[in-house]
Amino acid sequence: MDSARIAYLEMIQRTIDRMAGESAHMKQYCLVSIAAVLSAAAATKTDSLALAGLLFVAAFWFLDAQYLTQERWFRTLYDRARLDTEAPDFVMTPGSDIRDQHGLRHTLRGWSTAPLYSALGLLCLVVAV
Repeated sequence: MDSARIAYLEMIQRTIDRMAGESAHMKQYCLVSIAAVLSAAAATKTDSLALAGLLFVAAFWFLDAQYLTQERWFRTLYDRARLDTEAPDFVMTPGSDIRDQHGLRHTLRGWSTAPLYSALGLLCLVVAV
């Protein structure tokens, strides 16, 4: 493998790593935010504060799914660049075919987002009741 292809693959891999890291941060921030909101709601017996936690859950769920969707785009771009026999073009924008293949709606319902955020949303509802 030539040095240009290795450099291109490393560029894509760094982007994948960033997207995966940001996805993990969204999960961490959501857990901390929900813990703070629900503890305040329980301490003050404020049902509306617990329900406001649902807004945090929805926002972090959406952001996390965005990062995971983009990570999937770049994984596909990486696979294509890895298998390509021509010289790399160093394009870092996944094409529309890749973006259509991995959509946000699928990621929102995926195994790495739906169980966590659904459980946190349910927890907000339980504390509110």
